[in-house]
Amino acid sequence: MNLLSVDASPRVGRSRSRHVAAHLVDVLAERHGAKVTRRDLAQEPPPHLDAAFLDAYSTAPADRTPQHHAALTYSDMLVDEFLAADTVVVSTPMWNFNVPSTLKSWIDHIVRLGRTVSVTDSGFEGLASGKKMYVVLGSGDYYSHGPLAMYDAVTPSLRAAFSFILHDLEFLRVEGTNQPQTRDSVVAQAIAEIDRRFR
Repeated sequence: MNLLSVDASPRVGRSRSRHVAAHLVDVLAERHGAKVTRRDLAQEPPPHLDAAFLDAYSTAPADRTPQHHAALTYSDMLVDEFLAADTVVVSTPMWNFNVPSTLKSWIDHIVRLGRTVSVTDSGFEGLASGKKMYVVLGSGDYYSHGPLAMYDAVTPSLRAAFSFILHDLEFLRVEGTNQPQTRDSVVAQAIAEIDRRFR
Protein backbone atom coordinates (compact mmCIF):
# COMPACT_ATOMS: atom_id res chain seq x y z
CA MET A 1 0.00 0.00 0.00
CA ASN A 2 1.15 3.53 -0.79
CA LEU A 3 0.12 6.25 1.65
CA LEU A 4 0.34 9.99 0.97
CA SER A 5 0.47 12.33 3.97
CA VAL A 6 -0.33 15.99 3.24
CA ASP A 7 0.09 18.58 6.02
CA ALA A 8 -1.08 22.19 5.76
CA SER A 9 -0.46 23.78 9.16
CA PRO A 10 2.63 26.02 9.35
CA ARG A 11 2.89 25.31 13.09
CA VAL A 12 5.10 22.35 12.38
CA GLY A 13 6.06 21.45 15.94
CA ARG A 14 2.90 22.60 17.71
CA SER A 15 0.09 21.75 15.31
CA ARG A 16 -2.51 19.48 16.81
CA SER A 17 -3.90 18.50 13.41
CA ARG A 18 -0.40 17.46 12.31
CA HIS A 19 0.14 15.51 15.52
CA VAL A 20 -3.07 13.53 15.18
CA ALA A 21 -2.56 12.97 11.44
CA ALA A 22 0.99 11.72 12.06
CA HIS A 23 -0.36 9.16 14.51
CA LEU A 24 -3.00 8.05 11.99
CA VAL A 25 -0.34 7.70 9.30
CA ASP A 26 1.88 5.66 11.60
CA VAL A 27 -0.98 3.35 12.58
CA LEU A 28 -2.12 2.83 8.98
CA ALA A 29 1.45 2.31 7.77
CA GLU A 30 2.08 -0.28 10.47
CA ARG A 31 -1.20 -2.04 9.85
CA HIS A 32 -0.82 -2.24 6.09
CA GLY A 33 2.95 -2.21 5.69
CA ALA A 34 2.56 0.99 3.71
CA LYS A 35 5.18 3.08 2.00
CA VAL A 36 4.64 6.68 3.15
CA THR A 37 5.19 9.76 1.00
CA ARG A 38 5.04 13.08 2.83
CA ARG A 39 3.99 16.40 1.31
CA ASP A 40 4.46 19.41 3.62
CA LEU A 41 2.55 22.36 2.21
CA ALA A 42 3.96 24.74 4.81
CA GLN A 43 7.59 23.87 4.12
CA GLU A 44 7.09 23.65 0.34
CA PRO A 45 4.02 25.75 -0.50
CA PRO A 46 2.57 25.00 -3.91
CA PRO A 47 2.26 28.05 -6.16
CA HIS A 48 -1.12 29.54 -6.83
CA LEU A 49 -2.42 28.96 -10.33
CA ASP A 50 -1.20 31.65 -12.72
CA ALA A 51 -1.95 32.73 -16.28
CA ALA A 52 0.68 30.39 -17.77
CA PHE A 53 -0.84 27.38 -16.01
CA LEU A 54 -4.39 28.30 -17.00
CA ASP A 55 -3.38 28.83 -20.61
CA ALA A 56 -1.66 25.44 -20.71
CA TYR A 57 -4.53 23.71 -18.88
CA SER A 58 -7.13 25.09 -21.29
CA THR A 59 -5.14 23.99 -24.34
CA ALA A 60 -5.91 20.52 -25.74
CA PRO A 61 -3.08 18.09 -24.86
CA ALA A 62 -2.28 17.46 -28.53
CA ASP A 63 -1.83 21.20 -29.12
CA ARG A 64 0.36 22.01 -26.11
CA THR A 65 3.70 23.61 -26.75
CA PRO A 66 6.89 22.95 -24.75
CA GLN A 67 6.05 26.10 -22.80
CA HIS A 68 2.63 24.65 -21.94
CA HIS A 69 4.18 21.41 -20.72
CA ALA A 70 6.68 23.37 -18.63
CA ALA A 71 3.84 25.32 -17.02
CA LEU A 72 2.14 22.06 -16.04
CA THR A 73 5.26 20.26 -14.77
CA TYR A 74 4.79 20.98 -11.06
CA SER A 75 1.08 20.20 -11.16
CA ASP A 76 1.75 16.96 -13.04
CA MET A 77 4.21 15.95 -10.31
CA LEU A 78 1.59 16.54 -7.60
CA VAL A 79 -1.05 14.65 -9.57
CA ASP A 80 1.30 11.70 -10.14
CA GLU A 81 2.12 11.63 -6.42
CA PHE A 82 -1.58 11.72 -5.54
CA LEU A 83 -2.55 9.02 -8.06
CA ALA A 84 0.23 6.72 -6.82
CA ALA A 85 -1.32 6.64 -3.34
CA ASP A 86 -3.91 4.12 -2.21
CA THR A 87 -4.71 6.14 0.92
CA VAL A 88 -4.34 9.88 1.49
CA VAL A 89 -4.24 11.60 4.89
CA VAL A 90 -4.70 15.37 4.79
CA SER A 91 -4.28 17.48 7.92
CA THR A 92 -5.35 21.10 8.14
CA PRO A 93 -6.37 23.72 10.66
CA MET A 94 -9.50 25.79 10.27
CA TRP A 95 -8.61 29.45 9.78
CA ASN A 96 -11.35 32.08 9.56
CA PHE A 97 -13.81 29.25 8.89
CA ASN A 98 -11.76 27.89 5.97
CA VAL A 99 -8.37 26.30 5.21
CA PRO A 100 -4.88 27.75 4.63
CA SER A 101 -4.38 28.92 1.06
CA THR A 102 -1.60 26.37 0.58
CA LEU A 103 -4.12 23.54 0.85
CA LYS A 104 -6.45 25.28 -1.60
CA SER A 105 -3.52 25.60 -4.02
CA TRP A 106 -2.71 21.89 -3.66
CA ILE A 107 -6.34 21.05 -4.40
CA ASP A 108 -6.27 23.32 -7.46
CA HIS A 109 -3.25 21.41 -8.75
CA ILE A 110 -4.61 17.90 -8.23
CA VAL A 111 -8.22 18.37 -9.35
CA ARG A 112 -7.41 18.19 -13.04
CA LEU A 113 -9.72 17.41 -15.93
CA GLY A 114 -8.27 14.47 -17.82
CA ARG A 115 -6.04 13.46 -14.90
CA THR A 116 -8.24 13.05 -11.82
CA VAL A 117 -11.69 13.76 -13.26
CA SER A 118 -13.27 13.15 -16.65
CA VAL A 119 -16.42 14.20 -18.44
CA THR A 120 -18.80 11.44 -19.51
CA ASP A 121 -22.25 11.42 -21.10
CA SER A 122 -23.75 11.29 -17.61
CA GLY A 123 -21.58 14.07 -16.19
CA PHE A 124 -18.30 14.27 -14.30
CA GLU A 125 -16.58 11.10 -13.14
CA GLY A 126 -13.75 10.97 -10.61
CA LEU A 127 -10.69 9.05 -11.74
CA ALA A 128 -9.38 8.39 -8.22
CA SER A 129 -12.46 6.56 -6.98
CA GLY A 130 -10.47 3.63 -5.60
CA LYS A 131 -8.71 5.73 -2.97
CA LYS A 132 -9.48 6.29 0.68
CA MET A 133 -8.97 9.80 2.07
CA TYR A 134 -8.94 10.97 5.67
CA VAL A 135 -9.05 14.66 6.49
CA VAL A 136 -7.83 15.52 10.00
CA LEU A 137 -9.38 18.90 10.76
CA GLY A 138 -8.24 20.95 13.74
CA SER A 139 -10.27 23.86 15.10
CA GLY A 140 -10.03 26.06 18.15
CA ASP A 141 -13.73 25.75 18.90
CA TYR A 142 -16.52 23.29 18.09
CA TYR A 143 -17.96 23.49 14.58
CA SER A 144 -19.38 19.99 14.07
CA HIS A 145 -22.35 20.91 16.26
CA GLY A 146 -23.74 23.76 18.31
CA PRO A 147 -24.07 27.48 17.57
CA LEU A 148 -20.87 27.73 15.48
CA ALA A 149 -21.73 24.89 13.10
CA MET A 150 -23.19 27.38 10.61
CA TYR A 151 -19.71 28.95 10.22
CA ASP A 152 -17.98 25.74 9.14
CA ALA A 153 -17.11 26.34 5.50
CA VAL A 154 -14.31 23.79 5.58
CA THR A 155 -16.10 20.45 5.58
CA PRO A 156 -18.60 21.27 2.79
CA SER A 157 -15.86 22.86 0.67
CA LEU A 158 -13.40 19.99 1.05
CA ARG A 159 -16.14 17.40 0.69
CA ALA A 160 -17.21 18.98 -2.61
CA ALA A 161 -13.67 19.25 -3.97
CA PHE A 162 -12.48 15.79 -2.97
CA SER A 163 -15.76 14.02 -3.75
CA PHE A 164 -15.34 15.33 -7.28
CA ILE A 165 -12.37 12.98 -7.77
CA LEU A 166 -12.94 10.16 -5.23
CA HIS A 167 -15.77 8.61 -3.23
CA ASP A 168 -14.35 7.34 0.06
CA LEU A 169 -13.79 10.42 2.23
CA GLU A 170 -13.84 10.70 6.02
CA PHE A 171 -13.29 13.63 8.37
CA LEU A 172 -11.58 13.20 11.74
CA ARG A 173 -12.08 16.31 13.88
CA VAL A 174 -9.75 17.68 16.53
CA GLU A 175 -12.01 20.32 18.05
CA GLY A 176 -11.74 22.68 20.99
CA THR A 177 -7.97 23.22 20.75
CA ASN A 178 -8.26 26.79 22.05
CA GLN A 179 -10.75 26.06 24.82
CA PRO A 180 -9.22 25.96 28.32
CA GLN A 181 -11.37 23.03 29.40
CA THR A 182 -10.53 20.84 26.37
CA ARG A 183 -7.27 21.93 24.76
CA ASP A 184 -5.14 19.60 26.86
CA SER A 185 -7.27 16.53 26.18
CA VAL A 186 -8.46 16.74 22.57
CA VAL A 187 -5.30 15.29 21.03
CA ALA A 188 -5.23 12.35 23.44
CA GLN A 189 -8.90 11.68 22.77
CA ALA A 190 -8.37 11.75 19.00
CA ILE A 191 -5.37 9.41 19.25
CA ALA A 192 -7.30 7.03 21.48
CA GLU A 193 -10.13 6.96 18.93
CA ILE A 194 -7.67 6.20 16.12
CA ASP A 195 -6.16 3.36 18.15
CA ARG A 196 -9.61 1.98 18.90
CA ARG A 197 -10.66 2.02 15.26
CA PHE A 198 -7.52 1.19 13.33
CA ARG A 199 -5.18 -0.88 15.49
